[in-house]
Amino acid sequence: VGLTENKMLDTPKNIDDTAWYDKSVTPGSGHGAVVIDGHNGGMTRNGVFAKLADLKEDAEIIIERGDGEKFTYLVTSNETMSLEKANNQGMRDMMVSADTTKEGLSLITCAGNWVPRDKVFDKRVMVRAVSEE
Repeated sequence: VGLTENKMLDTPKNIDDTAWYDKSVTPGSGHGAVVIDGHNGGMTRNGVFAKLADLKEDAEIIIERGDGEKFTYLVTSNETMSLEKANNQGMRDMMVSADTTKEGLSLITCAGNWVPRDKVFDKRVMVRAVSEE
């Protein structure tokens, strides 16, 4: 995915999918950070990132590319922050690895309360991880 007209990270088309941000690196690049966005839920059920906020430091995340190659990352931080903080600083942080000597992985989902006027949730869960290798 790219950015919306409002310069916000776009989202996957359904709650069962994740979406790779096309301005981030791809898994296996060996540098930078892979940024993946997913939904926490929908109107009637949980989405793929419903439990993202529960990931603990050092938890293992395995990403499988379309060609079947797998990459393992270890969680370094998990923060739920205001939408304002996510927009002002969080996304900049998510675009670089938490350890610049290793490839990073950044996972993002919505959280908090729905703001009908803006058609957006007021918080973001931001998980950062680094390659195990």
